[in-house]
Amino acid sequence: MVSVTKDEVVKNMKDVLVTTVVEFGKPATYVTVKMLNGFTVRESTTCVDPLNYNENIGREICLSKIEDKIWNLLGFLLQDKTYNKEI
Repeated sequence: MVSVTKDEVVKNMKDVLVTTVVEFGKPATYVTVKMLNGFTVRESTTCVDPLNYNENIGREICLSKIEDKIWNLLGFLLQDKTYNKEI
């Protein structure tokens, strides 16, 4: 079976940078992941009420979204490799 695994997604996440800043009076967290090949993927979170903001929750939400994006990128790469072998 040809597929992308969760382990492959995680292994491609080489470096993680988390930055929280205040924008328009509200905290915003930016998470940037550098993949093994140097490509970067970024996501961000913020809140409605600054009193409810939690950087750890924001980080986890961003990482989940980034994992989904990387899964799609690796899926495209795998499909492309499979397609090119069939030609």
